[in-house]
This record gives sequence, structure tokens and C-alpha cells, in this order.
Amino acid sequence: MKLGKSKDQHLSGKIYSFSLLIFLVIAFIIYFTYLPNNSVWLISTILVTVVIHFAIYLIVALFINLGEERPFVKQYNQVMEEYEKTNDPKELYQGLININFTPTKIETKNAYNLSMSTALHRLNRTKEALTYLDKINTKNPELAKIVEEQKKYFKSKKK
Repeated sequence: MKLGKSKDQHLSGKIYSFSLLIFLVIAFIIYFTYLPNNSVWLISTILVTVVIHFAIYLIVALFINLGEERPFVKQYNQVMEEYEKTNDPKELYQGLININFTPTKIETKNAYNLSMSTALHRLNRTKEALTYLDKINTKNPELAKIVEEQKKYFKSKKK
């Protein structure tokens, strides 16, 4: 898992550097063509270019990051809304299995695994439910406490 993040960060750094270089070349063309030739204008041009580039890069990265989870979250929320209405564990299980997208962020993976463990436990498939609880990886103490309580509860019902 760390290896994938490292590659993504490396690629992101290359994209950032390359696009910054392009922005600076454009800024220098504008500087040498239209602005007075002195050091104050040169420094101002460089600073403004870097700030504009950073803002654009940040906005684009944010939209890309938000967009990658959106299809999964949409289907997951539909499944959970239906479960709230019916309280049918079979329907919850089938809905979760039939989601066409896989979660990529740790929070959505945890939510999926917790929901799947609930469905499996309610279907008397406690061993599988415990497997999904074991997949939950969190630094959030509240969620960790919930997971531990669920494990204890599931194990007590298993006997």
C-alpha cells in the first residue's frame, strides 16, 4: 500500500514541477515582451506566476481527488438508504456486493467493511463478518473502539 502512494506522490511531484516550468516560461515571455526590464518586475512576475500556478494546481488536484470516490459513494449511499428503510440484512449484503466501484480512500473502505460486517453478522455469517472487521484500518479512536466492541459482540454471539 505504501508503495502505491509513493509512486503517486512521485508522479504528482513530476507533474507539478513540469507544469510550474511551463508557467514560468510563459511568465518570462510576458515579462520580456510587455513589462519594463527591471528586477522588481522580474521578481513580481515570478512570485505571481508561482502563486497562480499553485492555486490552479491545488484546485485541479482537489477536483480529481473528490471525483475518484464519487461513483462509489453514490452507490454506497443508495444501498444504505434502502437498508435504513427495510432493515433487511440480505438486501444490504446484496446491495454492497453489487456496488460496481471499489472504494479507494481509507475512510470509504472502512465504512464499506463495517457495513459488510454488519450485514454478514445479521445473516449469521459471523466468521466472515469478523474478517471484514479485521480489514478496518483506522487511527480514529472512536472508530477503533466501535470495531473492537463489534468484534467482542460478534465473538460472544458466535459461541
